[in-house]
Amino acid sequence: MSTAILSAALAFPTGYKIPVENLTVTMLNTEKLYGNIFSNLNCTTLRIENSPLKEISSDVFIPLKDSLIKLEIINSQLDEMPVSALQELENLVTLTIDQHNISILDKPITGMGNLQNIHISNGNITEFKKDTFASLSKLVRLDLHGNNLKTIPSDSFKVKILLSDSKSELAQF
Repeated sequence: MSTAILSAALAFPTGYKIPVENLTVTMLNTEKLYGNIFSNLNCTTLRIENSPLKEISSDVFIPLKDSLIKLEIINSQLDEMPVSALQELENLVTLTIDQHNISILDKPITGMGNLQNIHISNGNITEFKKDTFASLSKLVRLDLHGNNLKTIPSDSFKVKILLSDSKSELAQF
């Protein structure tokens, strides 16, 4: 499926947004995801799988910024974290990028003020920078399994003290 076909399939009259709880896009035959293909959707979960994506345009997810809670990109050819495409997703809670070609997380992951769960797994990540996850104040779970990490930069994560029902808990992230 090409982005033109996907765009035509999701085309609705201007000003009308169709509510979609879960949208799965499989075998998208393009290396770059771009344009306003999601402009008429109000989607909470988007899964893009088995597609040779290498690049995601910075504006492609903007139409979903108020509705998208979960984004999964599975079995792609991404070779860098699409930070600019993701930073507008303020309501995103879970981000999964699984089976990818990302080798280094060299840019801080910003925006996504409600992000609690990140799964960037089964890829080629060998390192990440100290400040990669620093701005994600609500981060609860970070899953980097199946990568080639050898070390974790010192001071990458600060321990937070969470107070709940007069009990104190220590969390790693």
